[in-house]
Amino acid sequence: MPILCVEPLQQLLELGESGVHSMAILEHEWRRRKAFVDRHRQGNENAFKICQAVLVFQTPMGKMLVKLWFWWTGPYWITNVENDTFKLRTLADEILRQKINGFRV
Repeated sequence: MPILCVEPLQQLLELGESGVHSMAILEHEWRRRKAFVDRHRQGNENAFKICQAVLVFQTPMGKMLVKLWFWWTGPYWITNVENDTFKLRTLADEILRQKINGFRV
């Protein structure tokens, strides 16, 4: 009958316990972040309504950063709201093809 060494078994048990502890910490952090996002998302859901005039922030994708650049375009009218995206139309009643993210409005 082989003799079992107690030291490696003890180390394996300690690793298992630390893994369970790490998973509990990760789950707690995940729940905390989810609560933060949900709390802030609820405040922004009713911020914009249909037929409201808004400005859109233009991101400088590949453009040279200029100090006196107009970053905001518009005004646009909101025609449709889905989750956090908006379908917009111009003052000349032209509907924009792409949806705009709520962070840019």
